[in-house]
Amino acid sequence: MIKKTEIVEVFLNDTRVGKLALTPDHLCAFEYDFAFLQSFNGIFGVFNDSLPDGWGMLLTDRLLIKKQINPAQFTTLDRWGAMGWGP
Repeated sequence: MIKKTEIVEVFLNDTRVGKLALTPDHLCAFEYDFAFLQSFNGIFGVFNDSLPDGWGMLLTDRLLIKKQINPAQFTTLDRWGAMGWGP
C-alpha cells in the first residue's frame, strides 16, 4: 500500500525553500520558507529577479539622490514600481 503524501518539503541543495501541499479542493499550493524568502529582501524570487542587479541599483540610487529622494527610504515595492511593472 502506498502512503498518501500530504506535504512535500522543497530544498535547493541543503537550503529549505518551502513546502508543497494539497488544498482541501485538491489544488497544489506552495509556501516559501520565511528564511529563504528573506534572502530575496522579503519579495518572491520571481519578482526579485526583475529588479536591477547591483550596477542597476547603484544607478537607480544615484538618480534618486539627484531627485532628492533618500534611497534608504525607497522600498522594494517602490523600486519594482519604478521599473514600470507596478501602478
